[in-house]
Amino acid sequence: MGIFVYTTRGLVLVIAFFALFFGLARAQEQADPPTNVAASQMGFSESINITWDASATEEVTLYKVYRSTSSTSQGTKLHDAHQGLSFTDDTTSYNTTYYYRVVALLNDLESEVSDQASAKPIVPAPINVQAIDTKESKTIKVTWDRPTYGLILSFDVFRSTSSSSRGSRIKSRVQGTEYKDTRATNGTTYYYRVQSISESRKNSADSSSASARATDESTPESPVVSTRVLKNNSIRVTWTKPSNSSIDAYRVYRSKSSSELGDFRIETTGRSFTEHALDAGTYYYRVRAVGESGNLSLESDPASAVIIGSGISVLLPVSDLSASSTGRSGQIKITWKNPPNKNFSSLRIYRNTFSSLGSMIADKVRGQSYTDSNLTNGITYYYIVRTINNAGDEQPDNTFASAIPNISSKNKDTPPKISKLKVLDLSDGKSIKLSWTNPAPHLYEFITIYRSTSPSELGNPIRSRYRGNEYTNTTGVQTNQKYYYTVVTKGFNGVESEENQYVAGIATLILENDTFDTDSDGLPDTWERAHGYHPHLKDLPDSDDDSDGLGLLEEFENNTDPWNSDSDDDGYSDGTEVLNEYDPNGAGKKVKIPQTKKAKNKPAFAYGKIRLASLSQEQDLALQLRASLEEIFGKGKVPNPRKHWPKLVNSFIYGKYTAAEIAHTLKQGPGLVHPVIPSEVWRDTDGYKRKNS
Repeated sequence: MGIFVYTTRGLVLVIAFFALFFGLARAQEQADPPTNVAASQMGFSESINITWDASATEEVTLYKVYRSTSSTSQGTKLHDAHQGLSFTDDTTSYNTTYYYRVVALLNDLESEVSDQASAKPIVPAPINVQAIDTKESKTIKVTWDRPTYGLILSFDVFRSTSSSSRGSRIKSRVQGTEYKDTRATNGTTYYYRVQSISESRKNSADSSSASARATDESTPESPVVSTRVLKNNSIRVTWTKPSNSSIDAYRVYRSKSSSELGDFRIETTGRSFTEHALDAGTYYYRVRAVGESGNLSLESDPASAVIIGSGISVLLPVSDLSASSTGRSGQIKITWKNPPNKNFSSLRIYRNTFSSLGSMIADKVRGQSYTDSNLTNGITYYYIVRTINNAGDEQPDNTFASAIPNISSKNKDTPPKISKLKVLDLSDGKSIKLSWTNPAPHLYEFITIYRSTSPSELGNPIRSRYRGNEYTNTTGVQTNQKYYYTVVTKGFNGVESEENQYVAGIATLILENDTFDTDSDGLPDTWERAHGYHPHLKDLPDSDDDSDGLGLLEEFENNTDPWNSDSDDDGYSDGTEVLNEYDPNGAGKKVKIPQTKKAKNKPAFAYGKIRLASLSQEQDLALQLRASLEEIFGKGKVPNPRKHWPKLVNSFIYGKYTAAEIAHTLKQGPGLVHPVIPSEVWRDTDGYKRKNS
């Protein structure tokens, strides 16, 4: 019995001992929590960066981060284990507050949770908001700057008549950085605020407000004037109200000359005026509209009226003169209306190739039409028709009509399209210039220019019935907005050209810190502005907008058109010609130069340097570059996209860039190594210095 009791007491003592030992061990195994936990938005992105100080327990190397959208909840873990003293949470969303707690891990045992830290990623609001009275009546221009070029943002515009209120949204999803409010009331002060909208459709806070008051100092349109002779030597003058203009009054002028404004007769709010008891003669009336701000329109075209006294015969001009192509080769028909009185005996017809009196082509013409033949198709001809009295006197009217002889077609043949479509950003933030080569003038009737914000859509016409070969688009152009332009020919049969080329254009501003290559994407700013790319936003070097097999950098290096797959129109794509070592800018397929002869006759290779005599020399230097890069990155860890390796080797051999500069490019992207400019030149540029800093 004594042994049993002893054994039992011993067992109890042993159990108590081990319980105490393991309890202490477990207490020692739980690490101290990390301290000084902080959370902050990463730049303007949706991501949040969490940092902390290490646990006081030296053995700790791993941590767990917990996240919640409630300040009273620990939330859920974001990962199983994390090494280091910071963590980036890229699964967050704008405008949501997140609460973070961090625990230390020791032998898979979590410490107590740290103090919480919170952060809320916000969309940056626009800056430098301004409201400007355009003085064009009921129109205020609102402009702003992007808060950053690193995000794809659109913008919502709000308007209020109170400085303390946001007001209502008047425009959503503006892609550029300006908006014209054309629904303002003149004389009312408006306050504008702008919000940024992210790709995930989260909005920023309001920008600061900007105010303006709309006024009208624009030149009103000129009225269209007509006259009618009444009894008792009276003349009644009437005119139309100009459209889209606020008019307070009209001023009427009278002259006895078709080229002079004449004497002021009356200012009236009506749209008619009558004069009585006038002497015999021809009178010319003009009217000017008076805007609500006192601004005057240009004088109208003159409207004439003739008072015929007793026994007086006045020689009058023809009216309603017009000219048009008959649809037959080299033929134009001219029509007119003869004056009402019978004091003229015949007419003379004059022709020129510009808008002034030319050579007489017909005399003693009677009737009210004339057909001119044997003309050159595609040339504009100008005609003047004058009345002649019995004494041979000629009425000195210089009113002209013009037309172009062309061959009309009843079939459905497609007209030839334009070629060599080019674009140029004029760097004023509002102007994009287009130029192109037209087909032969007699093969099409006119041109229509279309504009869109999507490359897959033709868009809306911005210029119709046009026959020029260049056009500057300033209407409706927003700064930094990419537009796509298509120029379409239309035949005399009404059929439009097909498979038309399009180009992109962006209206940008030259900034004070602009450099040779401001965005360090390898493309000079001047080249980007001349080809529809943004000089301040990096373009993807492999982007291929014309699907010819050449990326943007290759288009630049080969001086080819990035919007035309066949720059020289020889039937072979630019990529095919470059791949087969043909000239993509030379018309026709050129004969390949034998390898030995090519080395002699065409010394320029990469960076304008002469290529090494043997391939083995290039291979040795390439191995030398790889060895240097492996010293920097580690053996087998060189980031080496296979398609870029030849370019990096060329930059090392022929561009004379160092392995360190090439390594920086592999890690940080384009900047220290330029694809075509040698190192001795590129190192002196601001683009290199800014990236190197």
